[in-house]
Amino acid sequence: YAIWATGGGGGGVTYTITYVGNGNTTGAAPGPTIGSGLVNLATNSGALVKTNSTFGGWNTAANGLGTTYAVGASYNLIANITLYAIWAAGGGGGGGGGGITYTITYIGNGNTTGFAPVPTVGSGPVTLATNSGPMIKTGYTFSGWNTAITGLGSSYAGGSSYNLIADVALYAKWTPAGGGKFTITYDGNGNTGGVAPVPTVGSGSVLLAHNIGGFVKAGSAFGGWNSNTSGTGTSYAVGENYNLIADVTLYAAWTTNAIYTITYSGNGNTGGTVPTSVTGSGPEVLATNSGGLVKTGYNFVGWNAYANGLGTLRPAGSTYLLNSNVTMYADFVPDTNSKNVPDLILKGKIVVTAPPKKIALNQIVPVHQQFLTKLPTNAVGFELYENGKFAISAKSNSVFLKQIVGPRDQVTVVAVGKDGTKSAPSPVMLSKDPISLANINFNTDSYQFIGIATKILDKVAAVMIQHGYTHLDIWGYVDTQGSKASWVTLSNNRAKAVNNYMANKLMGTGIVIKNAGRAQTQAVGNNNTAEGRALNRRVEIRVS
Repeated sequence: YAIWATGGGGGGVTYTITYVGNGNTTGAAPGPTIGSGLVNLATNSGALVKTNSTFGGWNTAANGLGTTYAVGASYNLIANITLYAIWAAGGGGGGGGGGITYTITYIGNGNTTGFAPVPTVGSGPVTLATNSGPMIKTGYTFSGWNTAITGLGSSYAGGSSYNLIADVALYAKWTPAGGGKFTITYDGNGNTGGVAPVPTVGSGSVLLAHNIGGFVKAGSAFGGWNSNTSGTGTSYAVGENYNLIADVTLYAAWTTNAIYTITYSGNGNTGGTVPTSVTGSGPEVLATNSGGLVKTGYNFVGWNAYANGLGTLRPAGSTYLLNSNVTMYADFVPDTNSKNVPDLILKGKIVVTAPPKKIALNQIVPVHQQFLTKLPTNAVGFELYENGKFAISAKSNSVFLKQIVGPRDQVTVVAVGKDGTKSAPSPVMLSKDPISLANINFNTDSYQFIGIATKILDKVAAVMIQHGYTHLDIWGYVDTQGSKASWVTLSNNRAKAVNNYMANKLMGTGIVIKNAGRAQTQAVGNNNTAEGRALNRRVEIRVS
């Protein structure tokens, strides 16, 4: 590629290389190099010395894991940069001594045969081991070493040079044979209704699809996936981890002759009789009110899976998909209005409020959703129901929720009158604004997960699936340590690391994932303190 130095034609734009002793015990760092385009890096003109260490040149990272340059080497200066002294253990260094060595331990990281190379022992520049074992992992090709078991750390080729300044473990890095991805195709295996989930595409550990397409088979119950049509192969549960190393078809597993029961309840009827129970599976026709169920002051309107009427109203004689035992309650509505709660539809909505200003390290962010309504003058409060179950009540026009409410949840509200009577349930609107779910924090200059991060991310995935969220935004941030040039790259890498993990957890769900690095913007902690910087080294996760 063409190399461009700013200035050209006498522009005069210059940049600065700042040299840092990086732990030197005596001596001084050279003065800055100022210029643009090709310049020569400084020598150790200030006689930098570090006890029990030998000076070995300059590096773009304080830990020696960036790009290394020899003293006096040519460098293309196109932006301000800081270079750190590299120290190899041993040597006079003002203290005599020497002989300090470190160890690189090699780990097979899932190899199926062979064994890892013997450790590399030394200090300063050493040569990394090749796959001399040789290690083999079925369906994969060895592609070098990585500082993280997930492959999301720094990568090194076998036989390459490495600056050994501390004990370190390197993990074998495996890529799918041929470098491609594989596909899991789902087969209904004789289903009489529903559609197949979309194929799962990827490699390595992936999550098997749920029965999102609503597979049904008359007289049978869906029981997960199997490697053959007869169901005598290997069985897999929905959402289970699967090692995808080749194209494969998985078949719906059906438990034959599954019989379930619909039991009918009069639900407080004052006259008439309930229909007899019905057994079967798959599509079943709900009973009519042949027994003449009545309830004083009310009208029969159909059947409901919830006694309080907050579930789905199903008209008598309609079709119901029977795939588990269920009780259908007679659904009655008042034929006269309460004197305290008029014939109204109580309107309400759930909005997203600001999350707490200070979030602790590595945690699920507390729920910050609020229900808002406007009570009529003759009501003393309201009750909120989520998916037919009582959630919360209040005697004001608003209340902060203790549980997450998402797009898949059915939320209804009823007004409570002074005499205890309640209005008919009405649906609650849910704001489409994104809601913060979690913060994941990192060590300095790192984008590897720490602490309980994976458990938090697993919980986020479960919450998204359970509550029907369809979009995931991942934003990476840094503290103000290091050079400004590194902030965007590091924040991007942090966002991408979380993106890769969540893409694997949510594969096959259709959830849209986006990530972006936002450098040191929107700090949540004080960058002048260690505690504040730890809070700022984070990835924020928002769902909508």
